[in-house]
Amino acid sequence: MQATSLSALDVRVVRDGHDPKPPEFFAAGVPEPELSRAFEGLVDERGDVVLPYNCLLVRVASEVVLIDCGFGLYGPGAGRLERALAAEGVEPDDIDLVLLTHAHPDHIGGLAVAGRPRFSGARHVITREEWEFWSSALAGGSLPPALATPLEEQLTPIEQRGILELVATDAELLPGLRLVPAAGHTPGHVAVSIGFGDQTLLYLADTVIHPLHFEHLRWSTIGDHDVRSMAETRERLLGQAADENLLVAAAHVWQPGRVSRSGAAFRFLPASG
Repeated sequence: MQATSLSALDVRVVRDGHDPKPPEFFAAGVPEPELSRAFEGLVDERGDVVLPYNCLLVRVASEVVLIDCGFGLYGPGAGRLERALAAEGVEPDDIDLVLLTHAHPDHIGGLAVAGRPRFSGARHVITREEWEFWSSALAGGSLPPALATPLEEQLTPIEQRGILELVATDAELLPGLRLVPAAGHTPGHVAVSIGFGDQTLLYLADTVIHPLHFEHLRWSTIGDHDVRSMAETRERLLGQAADENLLVAAAHVWQPGRVSRSGAAFRFLPASG
């Protein structure tokens, strides 16, 4: 993605990598014939869909903000975040704020290296609802290793060093940078509004995982916590994006774009260039 300028903001996608996923990853429980029709022409030669791990690099006045930090060592095709940042002229020590939209492994996987914070000089932010949900589940021993291990190795060290800040789901973190409640994918999941006045990019995080989710609001992924809330969040945020002609980006959609209404659902319109 080329730099997107929104008044005093400079926004870039920095990609931690990508991995193949089967179509059913994006539409759990959808019958195979419907799934095949929907994904016709969208899969590779192995029948998979390549899923990118996007993060956002935002420069707000004198602040350098990283939104999410990829899958790190937990994804076979991931772990490229530092190289992606370096290509933008940014080193880990340059980051002032790390904003975590939620605590799934592919969003917290680049937080720490060998138990030490990667962005040691940064303020780290996550919503209170998200932290309490995952810390309680971790303490109760109810999580599978694929979820528990990244929490223990990545997020816990940040909290133990006193650099993790818990905030409300609608907090304004900096002028022009505001959280937007987006529960469903996880309990404290948030989107992020970036911009001023009528120049706004809405970062959807994992509200949608694939462009087909703009059309199929009730399709759930294997990682969705509350499918009903997720569908309601999609309808609300995509409706806002369509009605206000907002630029949108998402953690697993390859490029930014716009949203249009299509009957009772929506269509994703990729940005040119």
